[in-house]
Amino acid sequence: MNSKILDEFKSNEKIVSLFTDSEDVLGYCSGIVLDYDEDYLIFNSIEDGNDDGLMLFNTSDIFRIDTDGKHEKKLDSLFDKNNKKEYKLEYGENLLDTVLDYSKKNNLVISVCLDYSLFDDYVMGFVSSYDEETLIIDSYDEFGEADGKTYINIDDIGHIMILSSSEKALQEKINL
Repeated sequence: MNSKILDEFKSNEKIVSLFTDSEDVLGYCSGIVLDYDEDYLIFNSIEDGNDDGLMLFNTSDIFRIDTDGKHEKKLDSLFDKNNKKEYKLEYGENLLDTVLDYSKKNNLVISVCLDYSLFDDYVMGFVSSYDEETLIIDSYDEFGEADGKTYINIDDIGHIMILSSSEKALQEKINL
């Protein structure tokens, strides 16, 4: 994606819709671009006018970005940017490290989507460890029960979600 365009979205806090699955053009996420690097884009997701956590996308998977359409304008009118959550991210070597470190340091449930489409194939749990090749997740099922470890090739990560309603719901079940 063109860095000049992403810089504009980032500096204006413009609500955009990102598309990552060319076979499902109805599957997209809307929100605000917070930052990007050569490989990743971090995004403040907005669902029904409410903050819905952070998403990290592999920039090579983004094939389309919409702005100023009816959907984006509706979200913009519903979303109060003055009450936007501030995520205290400590930027690392790259945005993937930033998100994984933030999740691990704050003991947050993450969803790692392995397929390049939204929500088709994902693993939920806590970051156990990672290196430049492999991410290890302490996995949990939808009922909050421990479900072993999952080893994920870093190159196969489509996107990562943290602090969305899904992760918060699972975190509550685990913490009961």
